[in-house]
Amino acid sequence: MAPYRILLMGADRQARASPRFAGLTYPHRACFPEFGRVLDCPANRPTKIMSMIPAGKMIVLWDTNDKQQITKLAVEHISHQPASTHALPNSAGSCNMGWLEENPIDNPIGLFSYLATSCGFIDRQTAMHALRQFGKVEGQSWVKEILKRSGELDEDDEDE
Repeated sequence: MAPYRILLMGADRQARASPRFAGLTYPHRACFPEFGRVLDCPANRPTKIMSMIPAGKMIVLWDTNDKQQITKLAVEHISHQPASTHALPNSAGSCNMGWLEENPIDNPIGLFSYLATSCGFIDRQTAMHALRQFGKVEGQSWVKEILKRSGELDEDDEDE
């Protein structure tokens, strides 16, 4: 498997030498710990790298409407964001200084609570999708509990 090289450029805020990063905008690349360095990546890397994301490596990306309500939200590994996330202009998580330190909002449950109360969601379906996205992060048993109490947890999901 031959690797290809990705060069993330900072000055003009454009990615070079990789169709995977084409169109990726500054707020997302600024969160990459590899920003400004050349990376070697396998050419046929699978789109899903791992089943669970460590809390220390998660990034939450979202978009809002004119009323600042969340319309789309994705939780991804900070180093393995799919190209589709370039359309989500807001980010928080491990790209922020102090993530997982003393501030009660700087952890997955705190961030979800903050987003749910300060922005809100455009509808219940978006809120449940966002909650399930936070369930992709290791150690977030609160997600399953909220889904269960809200009647959104399928019987198949309870067994996992």
